[in-house]
Amino acid sequence: MSSNSVSVSNDQLGKLYDHGWNDKGGDAAKFDSEDSQYRVYKAKTATTNDNRIRFELDQDHIRGGATDDHVNARAYFLADGTLSEVRMTWEAGNDGYQAPDWAIDLAADVAEVAVDAIVDVLSEGALVELDPEIAELTGKVVKAVGDACNWFSKEIVKLSDDGGRLNMIAVANHNLNKLLFSVQSPKSAPMLAYPVFSEQSFEQAIGHSFNDKDNEAMEYESHDSNYRTWRFDKSVCPGGAGLYVSTKIDHIRGENKDDHIILMIGYNAGGRIIQGQVAIQMKNEDPIITPVLLQNSAFSIDMGKALADAVQSRLKSDYGFDGSNSGRQNIPHIVEKNVDAMAKSVTVRKA
Repeated sequence: MSSNSVSVSNDQLGKLYDHGWNDKGGDAAKFDSEDSQYRVYKAKTATTNDNRIRFELDQDHIRGGATDDHVNARAYFLADGTLSEVRMTWEAGNDGYQAPDWAIDLAADVAEVAVDAIVDVLSEGALVELDPEIAELTGKVVKAVGDACNWFSKEIVKLSDDGGRLNMIAVANHNLNKLLFSVQSPKSAPMLAYPVFSEQSFEQAIGHSFNDKDNEAMEYESHDSNYRTWRFDKSVCPGGAGLYVSTKIDHIRGENKDDHIILMIGYNAGGRIIQGQVAIQMKNEDPIITPVLLQNSAFSIDMGKALADAVQSRLKSDYGFDGSNSGRQNIPHIVEKNVDAMAKSVTVRKA
């Protein structure tokens, strides 16, 4: 089978960004996310020496007067449409710090076991039965996104306290998901249904409205501290077999630098949360990175509570007066509050 049997549609990929290929003479998409700007370039295709097909995606975190951060993602397919490997690199602007390269061999035995466990929960509650090939591909996407989030969170969160830089972790993984959504292969199948996230439902569930920062965020008080949740980034998994939703939450500290909280949440084909992770950055403090939490077919996880508990276990008992101690001690509650509202904000539509 020729390599032409596996291809990526840049036309399809461009439709996944609000303003399409609107930058660099039509070769890139420039977009806002969580009060920061980003750019993704059209996917490039190459055949490797071992006859795999490589799709490559370059991305920028646009930093105004500073040098941009850069991410490069690469997905490798066999000629029959099997996703075999994903790689990602991240380089900081200005100082040129490059995080160690991240890669996942999706053909390895340990990865296959993990993917099988994910596939078991992908179709729970789905409107239509998932195509087995699509379920396997999405299982690999979920595995790759979770591992990549964990890897880069630990690298990026210890650098400058820049919410846009931290949010690049989520943006890059949404971009990877969008790239894989746009790949056509012998294993592709028509999308029969897909999960949809409603920000209006989130507003109702959390009890606040997006009426801050030109209606791009919501500010609210909780236990005598102030927080801000930004509008959500969303990306549908291949074949509609899942959905990723992320947001940045600011712990507002007045004259002090805000704390930044990134939530990355994955849903299955039935609209149920099956994956979650939190990364928290605090000025002059150790970062907090939770493990990647996954639902298991044998028992159900309350994802909001589980993520809150994971954050709580990593908090210091006292951050002092200048560290806004009470507001930081309340962060686990804010995580649970937002995740619980997110859980009520997804429905499933037929294509």
